[in-house]
Amino acid sequence: MKLVDAHTHRVPHDPEQTALVDLLPGSPSSDSDEGCFYSCGIHPRDLGRFSMDELVETLCRIPCSAVGECGLDSSLTVGLEEQEKSFRAQIALSEELNLPLVVHCVRQYYELIRIRKELAPRQPWLIHGFRGNAEVGQALLGHGMILSLSPVWLLHQERFPEWLPDVSFLLETDESSLPLRDIYSHTAKLRGETMEELAGILQKTFDCWLFK
Repeated sequence: MKLVDAHTHRVPHDPEQTALVDLLPGSPSSDSDEGCFYSCGIHPRDLGRFSMDELVETLCRIPCSAVGECGLDSSLTVGLEEQEKSFRAQIALSEELNLPLVVHCVRQYYELIRIRKELAPRQPWLIHGFRGNAEVGQALLGHGMILSLSPVWLLHQERFPEWLPDVSFLLETDESSLPLRDIYSHTAKLRGETMEELAGILQKTFDCWLFK
């Protein structure tokens, strides 16, 4: 049984885990992380710290399997106009390189939907760290996005959201210290299934998203 971590900032070094590891532009190459895939993007908080040229170089050199995380975050001091400009550039890069997109979004979900409707990208989007309500979640799903659930939010749920079908979500550790196995165990209990059943469902969803 393999457990998929759809978004993390740490290499798991666990033969029973598969992970999409988020890298910063300029990160060194590594050929020793078996079972790992990589994404690289310019987070809205890092605007001005990295250039698009650095991002492209890293995406191609590693090589990466996805672009991001990138997106919109209204909690930052960086202006939303500047954030959107960078986000649109990385959407275009995702399309050019035929790589899926990992999206960071804080309180800008409907702006996200507006941009997706306008640009009509072909590459699939993963909304990482999702902790919104059913109305927001269903709106995102209705526009073809997959939700990677916030581990902290998920562990505070007493029941699994009924509006989330099997093919619509993934699990992640992000920057938390929560063990991936604990997140899977809690989610499987909420859904009334075994960890093995859940792992099989999420492996298929992950493969369909990452490898289209």
